[in-house]
Amino acid sequence: MTLFADAIYALPINLVIWAICIGVNLGFLYNFLSKNIVGSVVRRLISTGATCEENAKTLGELGYKKFSFFHKVILKDTSNLRTMIYALGGKIPEAENEEGVMAKDWDSARFYIPESQLQKSKSAYGTPMKWFYIPIFVVLSTILSYLMTIIMPVIIDALPLI
Repeated sequence: MTLFADAIYALPINLVIWAICIGVNLGFLYNFLSKNIVGSVVRRLISTGATCEENAKTLGELGYKKFSFFHKVILKDTSNLRTMIYALGGKIPEAENEEGVMAKDWDSARFYIPESQLQKSKSAYGTPMKWFYIPIFVVLSTILSYLMTIIMPVIIDALPLI
């Protein structure tokens, strides 16, 4: 059995290396934002002792004066964070708004982290990442990518053609 890997277009290896560098940096930035911004809700729930249904807290009790679009996205019923943060009653309650339409009642929604998820949430979001890791990571990944653009063509040219 023979395996062929024919390419229609040849991509320069430098382009591939820089694309990987950009992707890794975007992934690091996403992780940073997730740990620091999304994690702030988890850390506030833990610090206020909202670790059971009896101690569930509203966003107002956690110190959030306004409920932004961001809060609504990360705490909606189908979000990944809701595998760790539970809403009292299992769902965010609904109430009739000013227009007479049923909508999520974010003012009365109470959240908590159950004991079964406490260790997982502490390890994932317990400590925020320091801001200075971003420029350090970007500089190191850029240096590594630059070195790879120098080394990879030499390695590829040294490989025998089959």
